[in-house]
Amino acid sequence: MLLAASMGAGAQTAPVRTSAEPAGALPAAGFVLITPDGQAHVHLSRPLAAGERLWVQWPDRAGQPSCCRRLAADALQPVSASAQSAGDDKPQHPVVMALDGSTPAHYRLRVTDELAGDSFLGMALAAPRVRAQGAYALHAAPDIRVRMCAGAEGLNLLTQAGQRRQALYLGLGYPIESSHPCTLQDEDFIRRASQ
Repeated sequence: MLLAASMGAGAQTAPVRTSAEPAGALPAAGFVLITPDGQAHVHLSRPLAAGERLWVQWPDRAGQPSCCRRLAADALQPVSASAQSAGDDKPQHPVVMALDGSTPAHYRLRVTDELAGDSFLGMALAAPRVRAQGAYALHAAPDIRVRMCAGAEGLNLLTQAGQRRQALYLGLGYPIESSHPCTLQDEDFIRRASQ
């Protein structure tokens, strides 16, 4: 929230930042999706800045999310919106949207042959250091939290840094069952993030 500070009649006013509105943008956060053909798709809430570190959950030997593998921004190949809509990956590629109306960034990353044939879905977060808080949550200093929950036909990624919130939705287009469905608290978070 910005307030105007004044010092009496005729004084200049200047915006003063309160603690309710921390400075800076939310970190890039999103989904990492490995398809059976050996392609990794990374969908982020915003494009990565040059030199920014991206941490992704990666499948362990049992195919479960493991935290975290660091990717360099130059290891990711940007995919344009026109290539996505007309590209060869459209039939198998899910829909990703930011609920605040912004346009997510889409990258492609080649994975090792040993992962080909297996599908995987995990989280990604751009930060200097990231640690897991279970299979469905990541944390980064100073106060950045990312968690994933399942809806009826897709997954929600909920990012919070202080009072700032953002929600990404990965629409799969078919009903899913998950051991981690969205709670009423998650639904309230999504509603607030989309305003």
